[in-house]
Amino acid sequence: MPKHPCKVSHCKQLVDYSKLYCATHEHIGIKRKQEQADRYNERVRNNEYNKQYTKFYQSSVWKQTRMTKLLAQPLCEECLKHNNVTQGQIVHHIIEIRDDWDKRVDQNNLETICRECHNKHHKRKWRD
Repeated sequence: MPKHPCKVSHCKQLVDYSKLYCATHEHIGIKRKQEQADRYNERVRNNEYNKQYTKFYQSSVWKQTRMTKLLAQPLCEECLKHNNVTQGQIVHHIIEIRDDWDKRVDQNNLETICRECHNKHHKRKWRD
């Protein structure tokens, strides 16, 4: 498996490509991830406008729908269009549930994409 240096700038320990930190600095990554999650939850998930969507994404119906899609298509569908093979991590709504709530669990409205494609899609959407 390919390796890269630990994310801590002064550490030269090599770690598996799937990890960011070596065993010595793993606690930094856990702490940063929790801090990011706390900030995101405070600003986005738990605000009054998004409570309905948060409840949906935490539901067993969504978790089952998401898993079904990931099992059926584990690769990023956007990358595949460009002949790149990338592991998909996010199940994305083509038509956002804010625009059509009835399509929230419709498999034809879902695509498996990687984080990079998901971020590109949402940056593009907010610029338009």
